[in-house]
Amino acid sequence: MKRKRLIVYASIVTVALVAAFIVPKSIFASRNPKKISLGNFTYKTEKAQEKALKVEAKLNDAWNDIKDTFNIDDSDYTILSTAEDMNAFINLQLPGMDNKEIVYSIYGQVMEIMKNPPKGSTIPVIMVKNDLSSFDVCYKLADGTNVSNHGTLKNGVWEIKSESKKGKPQMSVE
Repeated sequence: MKRKRLIVYASIVTVALVAAFIVPKSIFASRNPKKISLGNFTYKTEKAQEKALKVEAKLNDAWNDIKDTFNIDDSDYTILSTAEDMNAFINLQLPGMDNKEIVYSIYGQVMEIMKNPPKGSTIPVIMVKNDLSSFDVCYKLADGTNVSNHGTLKNGVWEIKSESKKGKPQMSVE
């Protein structure tokens, strides 16, 4: 019963986070694996498609700047960028991520970090180390500051280290 309640809660929170950012699912999903991609998303107007391409370029630029700023090598991580990814994660359906206790504790920590996203920030990138030993929640603030929240499991307790560094200014989508 407890797991079922957590799964329902996780689904609601994840859907709310996706909806809160009001971007096409394909753009939100784009950070997996390494590059933002519009995929087969169809737009009603050419202007809407142009804006989506600008948003895609902005998110790619921000993510690349964050990786450069914090020297992130995302090859050892699984990136959770869609509601489906997050649901697969909490339902223990991702390869090698089947330790229920650690997965649920990571999920709780990530939701705590993401509960009040700063206005004007980019969509957070959630990365979970493939061995479940750490996770990162990274985003860019409106003023161009890159933020990394790094969680490391030490003696059964998550130690969260938040770090901010000036990065490139955010690109405009106008």
